[in-house]
Amino acid sequence: MLAYYVGDLRGNRATLLEELSAQASNLCGIFNALSEMGQLVHVANPRCQQDVLTDRWPADLTEQKVFTRDLKNLLAELAELRGAPTMTECQRILGKLFGERATATVIEEFAKKYSDGAHAGILKHQLSTGAIALAESGFGSRSYAE
Repeated sequence: MLAYYVGDLRGNRATLLEELSAQASNLCGIFNALSEMGQLVHVANPRCQQDVLTDRWPADLTEQKVFTRDLKNLLAELAELRGAPTMTECQRILGKLFGERATATVIEEFAKKYSDGAHAGILKHQLSTGAIALAESGFGSRSYAE
């Protein structure tokens, strides 16, 4: 059922954070509106209307409201993540959302990739945002500014 809604939200978002925020916001809007009307979300398989994707979950409005509250909390954390000034702050927020161990592993891999890219001279600077990112493969060892 969640895949149905995620697949239905079209658009081209530049980052994973933007995509996750857009998807969570869309889901939150759908679930919140239905909860406020006292209705459970109902999604049938588009290829077979008799296959109801929401036949087991949410079982009642309480479950639906809990999910909506969790989405609102996720959106608040993602908004905080957008403004996080340091990697330490990013790691703290991501650790709350996805677990400290998984986050530490990802941060370590990112730092290594960034360090390797800096040493190889394949970092690019985005003038519009000030961000520094690894250049796409195919740029070799040259660096450039957009």
